Amino acid sequence: ASGAAGRERDVVAQALEELRAGIRDRSRRSGGPASPGEWTRFFQTLRRRLGPLGMSERTAKVDAFGMDRDAVQRAVPMLDFLADRYWRIEIRGTENLPARSPYVLVTNAGGPVPYDGLMLAHAVSRIRPGAERPHFLVADWLVGTPFAQPLVTRLGGVRACHDNARRLLRGDHPV
Repeated sequence: ASGAAGRERDVVAQALEELRAGIRDRSRRSGGPASPGEWTRFFQTLRRRLGPLGMSERTAKVDAFGMDRDAVQRAVPMLDFLADRYWRIEIRGTENLPARSPYVLVTNAGGPVPYDGLMLAHAVSRIRPGAERPHFLVADWLVGTPFAQPLVTRLGGVRACHDNARRLLRGDHPV
């Protein structure tokens, strides 16, 4: 079991390193921070805004599945950066979404870390401000990761299983 856990950690570490390299490359091409001083200020701002995401006290704005509206708001600058500058997300067809929940959106999983669900939920919430933010389903192995689990849950991630999906949909939540 420890061998499988070690391989999973290696896969996540490799995915994070590839993400870092991609961010550096795209930032250079898109006019992002250029000098070491600009990078330092950029990362200090990110650390200040994102540091408490998984460790802050719960607020009164936490739903039954653990999504914390304040944590989501603190993550918006980073999510906007990823959507606009890193992945350059384009979303079409939102006019086909029902005016009211529930509904299900499906993505193609792009790797071991559930960026796809998080980013789709973020893109929909940007296009439909004021509407309920979709929850996204997350694989068991990530939900069981001690440091990732609180962050993923606060950003709207829910353990992927039929029961949770049914509960979300019965509660009129978009998924």
